[in-house]
Amino acid sequence: MILGIETATSSCSVALVEEETGKLISFRSVVEKNIHSEKLLQFTDEIICEAKITLQQISKVAVSIGPGSFTGLRIGLSAAKGFASALNIPIVPIPTLDGLIHFALQEKIIESNSKVIAMISAKREEAYFAKYNISDSFQRISTYEIGSIIDIFNQHKDAKFLFSKEWNESKEINSEENKIILPCSAISIAKLALRTEYLELKEFSELEPMYLRNFEPKINIK
Repeated sequence: MILGIETATSSCSVALVEEETGKLISFRSVVEKNIHSEKLLQFTDEIICEAKITLQQISKVAVSIGPGSFTGLRIGLSAAKGFASALNIPIVPIPTLDGLIHFALQEKIIESNSKVIAMISAKREEAYFAKYNISDSFQRISTYEIGSIIDIFNQHKDAKFLFSKEWNESKEINSEENKIILPCSAISIAKLALRTEYLELKEFSELEPMYLRNFEPKINIK
């Protein structure tokens, strides 16, 4: 059984997927800011109980590794390391943007033979993004990058845009018609852990979130 963890955005979700078949066994999700530390372990307990298994039956932990929210990524990876250490099982880090594009394919809301830019808010009118060719599956054709939202739109007029859910009310994308909005999901994080290209396992100490930019703490001016 694979435990999937997704906390890279305002979406906090966990999923259990059967390793032999890729079948979804149990799932929990909420889209709400600053809820990850409260809900992550609660949701994990719930899906374990719902699936009627024990923690010892989990063979891998798949975790969304970024890019995304600094705090969310740290919470998810810390939980993954805790489970993996306690159960002596591997962690499979999955790029968040790959998870988002995979979920859109699973939900059948993007067309084959198209180009899609997957985007996650980086705030400050910027986005984390990557470009994909879509067929029956997906192929990433760019690096994971950070850039101005306006520049991304202007430079990729031939593509469709896939946005993570937290941008549902964002002014920056209201004028963009060629868009799809979808939550990041632990279902796809767990299912991508079945693919051989993601199975380059690393020591826990080597695993760090994919941030793409340096953390800058908020400064409160009184």
